[in-house]
Amino acid sequence: MEVNFMKGVLKSWVMIIVALIVGGLAVYLSASYLDAKEESLTARLKAQFATTVEILVASQDIEAGAFASAGNLAVASADPEFLPADILTPAEFESVKALEIMQAIPAGKPLLRSYLGSEIAYTFSELIPVGFRPVTIRVDENSSNERMIEVGDRVDLLKAPSESEGTQLRLVAENIEVVATGAMRSASKDASKGQVAGTDDRQHYSTITVLLEVAKASEIMFAQKDESLITLLRNRGDNSSLANQLGSYGKSRSITVYTKSGTASGSLTGKNVSLSAH
Repeated sequence: MEVNFMKGVLKSWVMIIVALIVGGLAVYLSASYLDAKEESLTARLKAQFATTVEILVASQDIEAGAFASAGNLAVASADPEFLPADILTPAEFESVKALEIMQAIPAGKPLLRSYLGSEIAYTFSELIPVGFRPVTIRVDENSSNERMIEVGDRVDLLKAPSESEGTQLRLVAENIEVVATGAMRSASKDASKGQVAGTDDRQHYSTITVLLEVAKASEIMFAQKDESLITLLRNRGDNSSLANQLGSYGKSRSITVYTKSGTASGSLTGKNVSLSAH
């Protein structure tokens, strides 16, 4: 009996010791895992916050209308986590140098690409894409919407029929950009930015200049000979096809085109014409 009792006590102690060893090992492994995890997270956070990028910032207060230069820009380091998507780096300085800054920037704030205007066109020829030609069109108060057409606006050009051409008003060109009004031209290679240069008053001009493909340019110049060109101003954001609209509108409708007679009184005479997209 005593032998069995001693065996039971010994067995209990063995189980207790084994449990303690297993428990201690579990605690050790858990602590090691947590320590390793903590070190990994700490290293990741340190790497994240230690990473910086060099960006272009205003070295002084920059007013809208100034031009990007080494004199008003500097290089600074910043955390990329908190920077806008269109920041500029020192490597991009040459590509933005001399561009107009369209928005005021306080000293120390980053220069963003969205703040910049288009590349400057130092001569009018720099505005002309390859394969295009500038065409200057005579306008008056009526055909220029009381001279409210401005550089960067978009227009449609239609040709009114002569006496021998019947009664069809023809679309010659649509959604073309105005690059000059009189001697006031676009100062940037993107006329839609509205930057202008020149000597004429914006509200006093007798011509507008547009850019057209060579074949279309010659057609417009020919249409001007009999002063039958009609200029229609459109919203800059309107990219709809006037040709499609004229195609359906002209099947059942006509309009009256008024032209000045050659008499001394210069009276207006009206002529009903249909609309054509061709």
